[in-house]
Amino acid sequence: MSMMVTCPTCQSILRLPEGAEMVRCPKCKTVLSVENPSAPKPPATIPLPFGLPAGPVAPVSPPPATARPAPPPPSSRPTRGKPIEEHEEYDDDESDPAKPRKNWRETDSEKEARKLDAIDVYLQPAKTGMRLMAFGAVASALTPIFFLLFFVSTLIGPSGIMPVLYLCTLVLSLHWPLTFAGFAWCCMGPRAMRSMAVAGLCVMLAHSAVTFILVRGAGEMINMSTTGFHHSADSSAVVGSLILSGLFNNLSYITHLPAYILFSSSIGNIAWMIWPMLAAALEFAKLSLIGIITNAYCIEGKDPEAGHLALRFVYRIFWLVIIGVVLEIALIIGFSLTGGDRLLLAWFGLPVMLIVVGYNLWWAFAWYEQCRVMFESIEVMTAARYADKRARIDTYY
Repeated sequence: MSMMVTCPTCQSILRLPEGAEMVRCPKCKTVLSVENPSAPKPPATIPLPFGLPAGPVAPVSPPPATARPAPPPPSSRPTRGKPIEEHEEYDDDESDPAKPRKNWRETDSEKEARKLDAIDVYLQPAKTGMRLMAFGAVASALTPIFFLLFFVSTLIGPSGIMPVLYLCTLVLSLHWPLTFAGFAWCCMGPRAMRSMAVAGLCVMLAHSAVTFILVRGAGEMINMSTTGFHHSADSSAVVGSLILSGLFNNLSYITHLPAYILFSSSIGNIAWMIWPMLAAALEFAKLSLIGIITNAYCIEGKDPEAGHLALRFVYRIFWLVIIGVVLEIALIIGFSLTGGDRLLLAWFGLPVMLIVVGYNLWWAFAWYEQCRVMFESIEVMTAARYADKRARIDTYY
C-alpha cells in the first residue's frame, strides 16, 4: 500500500507508491530516498530466571517512513583537500582535421618531429641554393674544355674555329646567374651560413662590374686573326692570347702576370695591369666562399670528410696559380739569359701556351670535383643530421 512522506526541503506531502524507495519532489525537484520500515518479526521471547517459562515480548511498532535527500552523483561530491578536476574524454578521432583535439599533450616523438620540421624549413632553400651553384660549377668545368678546343684549333688556322669560342662564351654565361641565384637562396638557409651567402652576393656583383669593364676593353687588346699557337713568335699575339684566356678564367691573370710585365710595351695601357688583378682577386674570393659555404653545410651535416673535400677545391686553385707563376718566372729568366732573340721568342711563346692548356685542364678538373662535393653536401643536409649532437655520422656513397 502507498504511504505519505514529507519533503525535507519544501515540506510538501508526497505519496510514495508501494515498493518504491526513491521519489522526486514535483515542486522543488529534490530526489528523496525513502527508508521503509522492515516487515514485523515474530515476537521474541525473554528467558526468565529460576527455570520459569519465557514470556513473550510485546511487539514494537515500526518507526514511520522517513525521507531524506538522495546523495549527489559521484562527480559532484565534495572532496577534502585539492578538488578533483574534471577531464573530458580524450578524443583520438583525427578523421576531421578541423576538429580540435581535447586534452592534447605533446609527446616526445611529436616534439622531435616539430623540431625537425622547423629545421627543414631552413634547409630546403639551402638545398636549392647548393643545387644551383652545383649546376654553375658544371658550367665552369665545361668552359675551359671548350676554350681549349678553340685554342688548339688555332694550330690549323689564324682565328681558330670561332663557333667553339661562341659556345664557350654561352656556357660561361650560365655560370654567373646560377651561382648568383645559389647564393641568394642560401641567404634564406640556416643562420650560420647566411653571412657567407650575403658576402658571396656582394663579391658576385663586384666581380660582374669588373668583368664588364674587361670585356669592353678586350676589343682593343685582342686581335683574333693573330691569337693562339699560329703566331706564338709574336709578342702582341702572345699577350692577346693571355688576355683572351683571362676573360674566361680571371685567375689566370695572376699566373700570367710575369708575361704581362715582360711584354708591357705591347700592352701600353696601364689599366690592363690593374683591372685584371682586381678581377682575379674577386674570382678567388668567389670560389673561396663557394668552398667555405659548402664546407659549413657538410660539417653541420656531420660529414667532415666531404667538408674537407670542399676546401680542397680552394687549395687546388691556389696551388695552381702559384705553380703557374713559378713556371712563367723560370721561362722569363731563361728568355732573358739568352738575350731575348726573336727566334727564341717562339720557344718562350710555346711553353706559355702549354701552361695555358694545362691551367685550363686543371681548372676543369677542380670545378668537376667541387661539383661532386656540392651534390654530396645536399645528401647530408637533412634535419635529422643537423639536429644530431654528434660530430660525425658515417656516410656511404
